[in-house]
Amino acid sequence: VIPPHDFNEKTGFCTYCSKINENWKSPEADGFYHLSTVEDVEWFSHMVRDAKHGAMKVKLDNDINFGGVANAHLPIGASAQKFFGTFDGQGHTIAAKVGRAGIFGGIGETPTIKNTHFEFTFANKDFCSGLAWNTWTNWKGWKATLSNLYITTTNYYDHSYALFEARFNSLVMNDIYVKLTLDPSCGEVKAATEEKGALFRTDNTITNGPSTSFEGDFRNVQVVTEKFMP
Repeated sequence: VIPPHDFNEKTGFCTYCSKINENWKSPEADGFYHLSTVEDVEWFSHMVRDAKHGAMKVKLDNDINFGGVANAHLPIGASAQKFFGTFDGQGHTIAAKVGRAGIFGGIGETPTIKNTHFEFTFANKDFCSGLAWNTWTNWKGWKATLSNLYITTTNYYDHSYALFEARFNSLVMNDIYVKLTLDPSCGEVKAATEEKGALFRTDNTITNGPSTSFEGDFRNVQVVTEKFMP
């Protein structure tokens, strides 16, 4: 006999089968889901990845710290289920150890990420992204907007990227401040073939996909590094 779902009131998941309770949280009067705990953020991640609610609009009401533990956070999106809603940090901080997928995994269509301090620790020296991997995002008509973001790192390697491994062809970035703390092994960039960069992997992505030219807009983007890095 299969028992009925027993949803945990603290996490929003069934204690028997780990199924997500899609009604664990509801949008508030402003139309946004409000997240204030690690459990809230993980529920949001599963809502996008498992329940296919990629258009969610969310706001952070508190700082979130995943304790520097690798894989403590499930990336919010993925290649098959992208996040294309609105994420408003309201000036709060998310601190997480990230791998190749980054904190958002996959974002697509017309996502907006704004008003957030992200503090990234990169899990290893392999290819790792801060916000998202995004090797599948160069489709004509997709446009990502990043606004009022403060991004810091506790480490940074030759194949770390503060934003995306591959960026959108149509990317709007307004008021972005990035400060990298480089690992001693991280050297200056001397050639494009090294595939190193502060924000993206070697930026040849404008030749990929149906959109063959860059259509974005960068305003007031500042990057502070200890060595030359485009």
